[in-house]
Amino acid sequence: MENTVSKNADPNILKRIHSTLTWFLHSDYFIAFIAVTAFVSWIVNLVIPGIIILFSFMAYSLYTQKTMLPLVPMLVLCAYMIPSDFVMDDIPSYWYVGLIAVMPVSGFFFFFIKNRRPFKKSRFLWPALAFCAAVVCSGLFSGYYAKGINFMMIGILTGLYLFFAIIIYNGIDKLDFHYLAKCLFAGGVMIAAQPAVAYLRADSIKTGLMLKTTTEIGWAMSNTAAAALSMCLPAAFYLAAKTPKYNYIFLISAAVFIVGVLFTKSRGGILFMLILLPFSVYYMFKQTPANRRRSAAVSLFGSAAFFILMLIIFWDDLNEVVMYFGKMGMDDTGRFDIYKDAVKAFLKYPVFGAGWVYNTERVMPYEAFYAVHSTVFQYLASGGIFLVVTAAWFFGKRYLTFYADFRPHHVFFLMSLLSHDLYGLIDNTATLPYCIVMACFIFTALEQEIRPEAEKAKRAAFKNEKFHF
Repeated sequence: MENTVSKNADPNILKRIHSTLTWFLHSDYFIAFIAVTAFVSWIVNLVIPGIIILFSFMAYSLYTQKTMLPLVPMLVLCAYMIPSDFVMDDIPSYWYVGLIAVMPVSGFFFFFIKNRRPFKKSRFLWPALAFCAAVVCSGLFSGYYAKGINFMMIGILTGLYLFFAIIIYNGIDKLDFHYLAKCLFAGGVMIAAQPAVAYLRADSIKTGLMLKTTTEIGWAMSNTAAAALSMCLPAAFYLAAKTPKYNYIFLISAAVFIVGVLFTKSRGGILFMLILLPFSVYYMFKQTPANRRRSAAVSLFGSAAFFILMLIIFWDDLNEVVMYFGKMGMDDTGRFDIYKDAVKAFLKYPVFGAGWVYNTERVMPYEAFYAVHSTVFQYLASGGIFLVVTAAWFFGKRYLTFYADFRPHHVFFLMSLLSHDLYGLIDNTATLPYCIVMACFIFTALEQEIRPEAEKAKRAAFKNEKFHF
């Protein structure tokens, strides 16, 4: 009897648990789990338990896995769990979260010590270092440099870009675009669902649409939520093309994302979404297998019919909002005056700019971020010529990398970056951490997918064409 028990006992139970968790961390179920965790944390206003869960899985991944791939959904989705009543001043009372954060932070050191990976230099490393150096120098001689918000912005921007250029690039051997698209899609579902909840909590849909505060969902306001959702929209079309059997799910979701952008009432977000949308639709058909294009067309028309049906059902509520925007038109809402102030700040401090809190004391009773509502004018005012030049190098490198080995499925992610950068012309998207994270993951995946022989051939062809001309 003892021999039978001994024989049937499993001496490797911990290995089986580890094997199951490893499978889970690399599966689509984990993406869904993180999305649900973040959404539930947001909807019930329990962000701290959500953060603890994320930190725990992050630490386990870093200590036990050979790749940082499971961090992708956690980093993409974590920002969306912050509710509207979360108060930054309350952070010191959550001191115990800092103790838990030690686990994932130390996990990064342990990961590289355990796996002994050779250092790989990203093609974005030198542009990122130059850009971060300019950010560190922002407002250096303006008198606003030694401000808390200024140091916070320096820390956020330099920390994020260097984290991706050095740690993430070396921690993930291959970030597959298909996997990244699933993470962005999950983010889009969350972002679209949150304003819907806000409207349901309002007295009526019309009240929710007319009151701007209902789309201030904690981690974002209406304009910034539109920017993030627009970045996620092309992922739905990519997945519709790559999984044609279930394309109707992703195309209906794309219709919901579009409605979500419309409901944010962000004129800039709506404008650039509509400009870029035809490219995603066209390439969705082009990338869909020929024998599945008919079903893709049916799904697309079905999604359009669903969109129109929603407009008809809620037209009485929407009509008043349409009239409101008709009266509002394309008014600049004070942006031109802000841009003039930004130019004055640049002319006063042309080399290193005025910093990230310049002149806010005249409109705010407390120290605040100097928001210019345009990435170009923001960099010009806050960092001067040094920041503008390095940003042009850094951001230009993104699009040159697309050219290096361009393939049709890259169009969807190019649309995602363009929606971010074009909207940044009239709003300040380049300082939003959640948009930065998505953009960094896109060009990390792009760089890792480049085929050296294809890039070399393209360079040779370019030189030959230039010489022939």
